[in-house]
Amino acid sequence: MPDVYFFCPRCKQRLEAPPEMAGTTIECPACKSRIKIPASGSRRPSAVSIGTANTFGGSTPSGGIDLVGRIFGKDRVTAKIAVGGMGSVWKTEHTELKAARALKTMPEGFSSQQDLVQRFHQEAKVLAQLHHPNIAQIHDFGSQDGIFYFIMEYLPGGSLRAKLQPRGTRLHRG
Repeated sequence: MPDVYFFCPRCKQRLEAPPEMAGTTIECPACKSRIKIPASGSRRPSAVSIGTANTFGGSTPSGGIDLVGRIFGKDRVTAKIAVGGMGSVWKTEHTELKAARALKTMPEGFSSQQDLVQRFHQEAKVLAQLHHPNIAQIHDFGSQDGIFYFIMEYLPGGSLRAKLQPRGTRLHRG
């Protein structure tokens, strides 16, 4: 069974643990606070279509809101792709051009933390400046109903982690 991913409530360090450790208390390696491992968190999807996606804690992206069917700018959300370190990634379709694109959203719970909002905005600015065949192009950035987002090129084909990790092994943090 995949590991459970969650954040330290004090320092926001991303942590992971096997599901059988749920309910036990550990020490955060970053800030040394005591944390009870949640019974459920985010589980890494088997296939991720955006290379920038990692995993953050929480049972559902964007504070538990299912975004399928919602419109951001001119893009209608059609499916959840992955849960990432700074949010979640959704597949969208441009309402007029009918082109597949990707929507990356910042978790709503993070929108009140100015440093995380600045990091998310900085990521969008950096991506907008990069032009390379192996980097998704960014098309738009904004916030709507308290959700910070950017819309980018949709790249099918799985995550970088899945391509680099040999089948049947787990990556461990040291």
